[in-house]
Formats: sequence, C-alpha cells, structure tokens
Amino acid sequence: MAERSPDAKTFGERLRELRGPMTQHALSRRSAIGSEALTRQRVSYLENGQVPTAGQLRCYLHGCGREDLVDELDAVRKRLCVSGPAAKEPAGPGHRWQFVALAAAVLLAAVTVTFWVFNRPSVSIGECAPGFVCFWSEPEFGGQKITLDPVWASENHCAALPFEARSEMNSSKERQLGFPAPDCTGSHTVLNHLGGTERSTSVRSYRHS
Repeated sequence: MAERSPDAKTFGERLRELRGPMTQHALSRRSAIGSEALTRQRVSYLENGQVPTAGQLRCYLHGCGREDLVDELDAVRKRLCVSGPAAKEPAGPGHRWQFVALAAAVLLAAVTVTFWVFNRPSVSIGECAPGFVCFWSEPEFGGQKITLDPVWASENHCAALPFEARSEMNSSKERQLGFPAPDCTGSHTVLNHLGGTERSTSVRSYRHS
C-alpha cells in the first residue's frame, strides 16, 4: 500500500492540534452540520492523514469551534487533493476496509443469485459504497440518494435524515436501526451490516443497534 504523503500527515497533525484536549468522541458529537456529521472513527482517520472532503473539514472545524479557519484550511485541502492520492484509510483499518469491500461484493452477488432463483431477474439492487449507509427517497432504491457514515458502537446517538427514506442499504460493518421519526423513536427496522437492505420502508433517522 502506498504511503500517505508527508503533507497529508502534517495536515492531519494540524487538525489534531486544533482539537486540543477535547476527545475524538466529543468532537464527533459536536460536528453535526445539518444532516452531515463525523463519527469518532472518521475523526481518527482525518487526524492520521486521510484528506477530508470539504464537508468533513467543515464538520471537523465546527466540532472544535474553529469555523474561522474553514477558508484557509480548505485551500490547503484542495492542494492536497490535486497533488496526489493521499486520502486512503490508515494502514491497519485499510486492510479491514478491503475485506469489507470484498464481503459486500460477495453478498451482493449472492442476493442477485437468490432473486434469479425466485424468478425475479428484473429487480434492481441498490449500490452503496463499502463502509457507508445509503438512503433513497423512493422505494426500490429510486429517487434522491444520500450516502452517510454509519453510527458506530461508540457513538450511541441518533442521526436524522434530511428526507423520508423509502429504501435503504447498509454497506458498513455495523448494524443500524431505522426509525420513522427524526428522533429515533417508534417501531424500528433492522438494517444488518455488510449489505443489509430495505426495499420499501419509511425511515427519518437511524442509530447503531
């Protein structure tokens, strides 16, 4: 695996300095901007040299109360993105993400075969990047799509969606629960890890199981 560039590592160290004595867990809980937020795991990745997206950088700076640095650090982030592929996961978790991607691909293949056996070749399968949870505004993975970080075991909080999701897929390695209300109340649906799907549902929020 290619090493992360020194500039990307330095950028991560700069973010860590801005966090100060605040824990990664505390920063992640304060990072929410609308429907976008960071998990503790994502905070760790960014501080270890993963180049953030523009949204992730805004959430990080919002979490540590340094939104005044958004323009300055976003300019640095853009230069890092242009200079080379530095936004890989840290060495240890990276191997696990490769395994997750492989497992998700195998599971999707198995689901496809199952539908073929039951004579349903026309049914489409939603696509969701390994490590994330995806929601669609229409049943059968149609309409508007949003891709979000999973709520991890160490993050026992409720994540509200910007719209009512009518179908969903969980490609992360954490089981999630979907709720019909934006505050994670009501009768929940279980979205199993590594490829669990709901083709027709009503979800306004989710949290770790």
